[in-house]
Amino acid sequence: MSPTTCTPTTTTSTPDASAQVSVVIIGPNLRGEDHKFHVHATGCPELSAHLYRHHHRDTKRPYQVATAREVILTTYDPAVLGYDPDTEWTDYVSEFNFFPCVHWPTTT
Repeated sequence: MSPTTCTPTTTTSTPDASAQVSVVIIGPNLRGEDHKFHVHATGCPELSAHLYRHHHRDTKRPYQVATAREVILTTYDPAVLGYDPDTEWTDYVSEFNFFPCVHWPTTT
């Protein structure tokens, strides 16, 4: 990725669960990367980067979510994997890069 593109960040803001953003979840098998899921806002220019050329199906499948927790629950279904979605979803946070193009709704 070039220096002018999105770079991953971590957010600790408390989102407003009633508001949602549109994101795409890509990966995790990205060559030359840390093998994490990449989460971008739908329409982010970075999605057309060479790095994502083999993930065109992922870029065309947006998810409406309000929190990082919802992204993780969507990706790792607790019913299938057998974990407590209220307490154990944080075990999976390290497997995701949330890019700054994703602007989570914040409480007012």
